[in-house]
Amino acid sequence: MLPASLPVSGAPGWRPAGPYGASVESIAFLTAGGETNRVLAVTSNAFLYESRNGGDGWTLIRFPAQHQSLAHALMPDPHRANAFVVGVSSPNAAVAGLYQTFDGGKTWRHTLSGVAVFSAAFSAADPQRIAAGARDGVYLSTDGGATWKRNSPVENKELQPVMSLGFDPRDAKVLYAGTPHLPWKTSDGGANWASIHHGMIDDSDILALTVNPKQPEQLFIGACSGIYRSDNSAGRWTKLLGITGAGFRTYAVAVDTNQPGMVYSGTRDGLWRSPDLGKTWRKLTPNIVKRVAVSPVDSKIVLLATEDAGVLRSRDGGETFHDASTGLADRRMIRMASTKGAVFVAMGRDASTHQGVLGKNNDIRWRRATTLPGANLVLTPTASGLYAQSAARMWRSTDGAATWKPLPVLPPTALGTAIAQQAPLAATPKAVYRLSNNGLAWQAGTPLAPAAGSIRRLLSTRSGVGPVWLETTSGVWTGGGTSPWVKAALPAAAMDIYELDASKSTVYAATAHGLYRSTDGGKSWIRCEKGIDAGSTTPAVAVHPQREREAYAVQYGRIFQTTDGGENWNEFPVEGLDGASIASLGFLEPGGSSSSGGGDGGQLIALTSARGVFVFDSGAVTAGTPQTGQ
Repeated sequence: MLPASLPVSGAPGWRPAGPYGASVESIAFLTAGGETNRVLAVTSNAFLYESRNGGDGWTLIRFPAQHQSLAHALMPDPHRANAFVVGVSSPNAAVAGLYQTFDGGKTWRHTLSGVAVFSAAFSAADPQRIAAGARDGVYLSTDGGATWKRNSPVENKELQPVMSLGFDPRDAKVLYAGTPHLPWKTSDGGANWASIHHGMIDDSDILALTVNPKQPEQLFIGACSGIYRSDNSAGRWTKLLGITGAGFRTYAVAVDTNQPGMVYSGTRDGLWRSPDLGKTWRKLTPNIVKRVAVSPVDSKIVLLATEDAGVLRSRDGGETFHDASTGLADRRMIRMASTKGAVFVAMGRDASTHQGVLGKNNDIRWRRATTLPGANLVLTPTASGLYAQSAARMWRSTDGAATWKPLPVLPPTALGTAIAQQAPLAATPKAVYRLSNNGLAWQAGTPLAPAAGSIRRLLSTRSGVGPVWLETTSGVWTGGGTSPWVKAALPAAAMDIYELDASKSTVYAATAHGLYRSTDGGKSWIRCEKGIDAGSTTPAVAVHPQREREAYAVQYGRIFQTTDGGENWNEFPVEGLDGASIASLGFLEPGGSSSSGGGDGGQLIALTSARGVFVFDSGAVTAGTPQTGQ
């Protein structure tokens, strides 16, 4: 049920808004049933996406193992429309295995479970035959995935793990397998296996294996030592020269079946192309390329699954590539901060900051801001600029994160930093310092009473509004650095508090034990219980920037809203989030004017842990009458 304060014109819901991009593990065109422009892509953390327009935009397919596993294999069924398999590994053996769908991902069958799956292949000669390359060897199904049997000798440790597979399209009993111990072949359906490495460097890791469907006796192998080609069904291999440096480590080899001789190679050092079956090569991109997909009907359309740049697409046969990741995201998000006109997101993988600006159609246009050293940055916008904090130091930007100025080195033995009343604070075990003299030096603020003991932690609200708290050896104290410190309390141990936010009259604490509010500046706390799950883990809370009695909180994929200062809460819509884990909430205010998505307070936004920022679309999120508990 929608909250009473939410007037709706059309169906309300959340939509992804970026920043897009991911480490993409595999990409493939769906061709069965006459499809020509439909593409699948899976990220390293097993987020599965579909594009029905050749990569112009992506939508998430709900996959049972997403965010619980690492994806390795994505293989469309060439015989059945809407059918494909995904192979994953996971620390949880119950999650690992091969997943199969026959309806485009609406429903799934965990067809091979309990073992890590790194590769998969369908037989073109037998629609019922599927092979899976697992940690402990090759598995084979002869009934379309209903049942499986190990197809390789368990005692042969060199035939495991199986990183790549390929059937001979003319004979379903001929199967090739690539392992970290060279390639292997069976010609009798798995009764016997033989090592097929004549002409190869011994102990080459085989990362990719491709059988030319138009010329089945021709195979290509991508290995840690380079690329090899065989023209006699793996009887002998020829090393293909011309790719140098880190490009030797080859993750993918793709044959363009519409252009005889055209071969693409995805390597650690970028994408390479050969027009003559590997005799000569030319480097096309610098990105780490994990898979290459060439359109089955238009050789000019080439899609790349990259480790560092999401999905790249070429419309001119590989001459130029452009980003094609809109709607596709799997990136570790650490912090979000929003201010008038912009939202900032701190990434975890490379400690970079991305800035997004709200456009005319409520879209967010992103750019990468300057990278700062240190992970787990905390971003706080204030009237004097945007502050970034790490465990080691602080920076300030006055140009929207385009450039950063380091603040003075923190006082010796500093154990934490915060922003309060628009100014940076730093705490040591004995004192709290405030940045003064126009930001040139740290000066000690009002001292604590001797009975307070040593400071352990310094806490502040996510927006810098309201007081700060000190957890000391004798208890909790609150203040602002210049006013006297007074005895206070926290609703939970400091390590169990995820987020604090405040309006002029109310402070909220999102904790591992529920949501709390304080109406006396954080001296005492009341647990929120009306209409919200009392005692449930609450990772995020955000106060409306203009309507001080309105706030939002997150609990286990549910969002709650209050318009009466936290006394009563109603459930807020989550349609469109697709189960994404919400890390933070906020508001994106247009520069100087209001937004249709957030009334006079800006657009309501949510930062998810892996899939970026989502924007709430509907009529306005406007102030309404006080709510009653549910």
